[in-house]
Amino acid sequence: MNNLQTKLKHRLLDLGITQKELADKMGVHKQVIANWLNGSRNPKRENIKKLCEILDLPMSFFYEEIDTSTVQPLNDITTMKLPILTTVVCGKPDYCTIDEQVIDDFAEVPKKLFPDSDFIVRCIGESMLPEIPPQAYCIIKKIDVPLNNKNMLVKTENGYTIKRIKVLDGKIELHFLNPSGKKITPKEIKIIGKVVGTYNIF
Repeated sequence: MNNLQTKLKHRLLDLGITQKELADKMGVHKQVIANWLNGSRNPKRENIKKLCEILDLPMSFFYEEIDTSTVQPLNDITTMKLPILTTVVCGKPDYCTIDEQVIDDFAEVPKKLFPDSDFIVRCIGESMLPEIPPQAYCIIKKIDVPLNNKNMLVKTENGYTIKRIKVLDGKIELHFLNPSGKKITPKEIKIIGKVVGTYNIF
């Protein structure tokens, strides 16, 4: 459990505020709060600021020291806002919710680097090292056809994952980039999108 999780849980208990009540005050889905509390996602700085306002706390409650001297203003011409939808396991497929109506957060990314991108997922696991490090934020372009030798977000009979796609004799194989992993040949597969890159959002 990270420090933010611990502090947030204790503050909610102190004030007697439920996850649903906090979600309503924040204007987010209840699952977003649950994700913050279980550590699968961390709130962005603007959401931490809102948390502090709602819970009557100084920003220093979550951050020991915040240096804003190097923060650059965002430019609407050069950046675009994409929704962060969920956390995806880069190892064996796992069940999660990918629903564009259930948005965890938003992030600003450079248009030039990620043109025509649709959403972001946070990745956990080391199976796609060195290209996709643990905790990376992957920028996804929606596409429903397999692209050979590309990293893609897919859904199998066992859930969602990100893997290198190999199309051989009409069959789709899912490959780990980490040599310790073994290929997966799913019985069922749905292509969700292509990983167009990773970005250090926070």
